[in-house]
Parts: sequence; structure tokens; C-alpha cells
Amino acid sequence: MSEARPKPWRARDILRRTGPALIAAGVLAHGAAGCARPPAPQSPPSADALPVAAAAEVCARFAVAAMSVDTAADTGPADARRRAARQYGVPALENALAGEGRDETWTGLAARHARVHVETRPITDDPPPGEDGTASAGVLATPTASAPDGWHQQLPTLAVYCSLTQTGREWKVSSVTLSDSGGGS
Repeated sequence: MSEARPKPWRARDILRRTGPALIAAGVLAHGAAGCARPPAPQSPPSADALPVAAAAEVCARFAVAAMSVDTAADTGPADARRRAARQYGVPALENALAGEGRDETWTGLAARHARVHVETRPITDDPPPGEDGTASAGVLATPTASAPDGWHQQLPTLAVYCSLTQTGREWKVSSVTLSDSGGGS
């Protein structure tokens, strides 16, 4: 059964409206609970294997990385987006995402030494057809903030839509659109 696509919004509008969630969603618990370093990047899947499945996997990895801020290691949410863009995106994507997502919750999360665990699942309706060397994919990203003192809070689920371009034998994210999930968490 496929999930309905949420109404797309411009990334800047969504970031303004859901900034607290994006900041909180910036911290990924990867590995041991006490790990203060961001997760090690994974190699993107090859575009030659299964192009659509590989593109969807790159979109999911990008979404997790872009929302994975560790307040013990990062200076703000843009750090995670820059890392995600460098690892999974085309060069211009890093500059496009670097200034997005300022949020007043960063201070509260940093005071708690918080991180956010992000789980993704594919949006299963048909993505727009890609042209030769391009693909589209989407995931629902559900973040949960946590802190060493035991505090946990689930944050709003966001839909992350990726446009991808084949560069050599890899898919790279060329643009991203975020939207409210419409309650579909």
C-alpha cells in the first residue's frame, strides 16, 4: 500500500515552519549512546546496480545524514547538512543547504547534550519518471530527540524528496524538497 505524497513546499518555508524539529532531528544516535562524533559516511550505492532502488537508498542516507546533528560535536544544524551534501550530493547542493534551518531549539538541545535518532521509510507511491541519468525518490524521516539524562521526545515526521543525478557509477542528490508529512508517521 502506498503512502500519499504530502503537499510539497519550498525547503526554506518548511525549515521556517518546522525549524525546531529540523534542529532536533539533526542529531543521530549512531552506534553507542555515548558516541559524540557524527556517523562515518557510507559509500553511496552504485547507480548501475538497480537504479531506482539505489537512488532511493541514497535519498534515505542523505536524509538521515542531513538531519543528524550531534550537539557535542557540531556548532549548529548546518554542519550536518554540509556533511550530507558533501557525501551524497552534487557540489552545488552544499552551498544551497548551508544557510537553512536556524532554530531556537538548538540552544535547548545543546544544553541537554542531545542527539536525534532518525528512522526513514520509503514513500512508496511512484516518483516522477526520471530522464536518462536522473531519478527521483522520497522518504519519510521520523526523528526522536534524546539526551544522556534519559529525556526522549518524538519530533514531527518530514517527507524528504530527492532529485538525483547519476555521476559516474553513483547517484548524487541534486536537489531536495522537504514537506510536512501530513500526519503520516
